[in-house]
Amino acid sequence: MTMVKTINFNDKFFDISYVLQPIISRDGELSFFEILGRVKDKNAGLMAVHPQIAARYTKMLIEYAYNLTAMNYFPNSKLSLNISHTEINADIVDMLLQLFSKRELANRVMIEVTEDVLITSNIAELLLKLKNNGFLIAFDDFCSEKSVRDLIVNYDFIDVIKFDGFFMTHIQNGKDELIDGLSHLNSFAKSLGKKTVVEHIENKMLLDVTRNIGADYFQGFYLGKPHSIEYYKGKEKVFGTL
Repeated sequence: MTMVKTINFNDKFFDISYVLQPIISRDGELSFFEILGRVKDKNAGLMAVHPQIAARYTKMLIEYAYNLTAMNYFPNSKLSLNISHTEINADIVDMLLQLFSKRELANRVMIEVTEDVLITSNIAELLLKLKNNGFLIAFDDFCSEKSVRDLIVNYDFIDVIKFDGFFMTHIQNGKDELIDGLSHLNSFAKSLGKKTVVEHIENKMLLDVTRNIGADYFQGFYLGKPHSIEYYKGKEKVFGTL
C-alpha cells in the first residue's frame, strides 16, 4: 500500500510519499494514525512544501486516506489528516464529503486544523459541514489565550484538542511551572467535553507528566516514530499498557 507519486512543478520533479505516526490512548491502545506527507526533490532531499505543491499534495493525501479507510487497512484505529490554512477550501471539503459519503467511513477520519485556519467564519462553516457529516475535528497546536477564547465563543464543534509541542519542549528543559499550566488547560478542555492529545512525547518522563494531568491521548517519538505503512501493518496490538 506504499504510494509514491511524482509531480512536475516548474519543470522539476518531486516525489510525494506518506508515513504514519501513532497516537496512543491512556490504556496503551493505538487509537489514530496521523498521516504525514514527505516531499523529496530529485536528489531525495526533504524540502518545505510550496503552496502550489501543497494544493496537489492535499488531494493525494485525501485519496490515500480514503483508500486506507475503504480497504479497512487498520480496522481498529482511525486516521488523522492535518490541513493547513493555505489548503482548506470549499473544493477540498467537497472532495472529502464525496469520497467519505458513507458516514461509517467519515467517522474514522479526524481533520486537524491549526489556529491560523480558524480565522474566518467561512472556514468555520466548512469545518462544521465536515463535522455534521461524521468527521472528527481537532484543534492542533492549542496554546494561546486566543485559542482559549475562540474555543469558548466560536468553535464549540471542535472534538479534540492537541496541545502545542511548546509545553513538552520547555518541560523537558526544566520549566516545571508549565506542568500546572498544561494541567489547567487540559482540565478546561475536558470541562467543555473535548478529548485531549499531547504531542512531542519524547521520553518516559514526559509520558508520565501528561498521564498525570489526565490527557486522553499521546503522540511522539517515545511512543512511535513516523514509519511506512508496511512497518505498522499488523502492529496495532503491540503497544501494550503505557
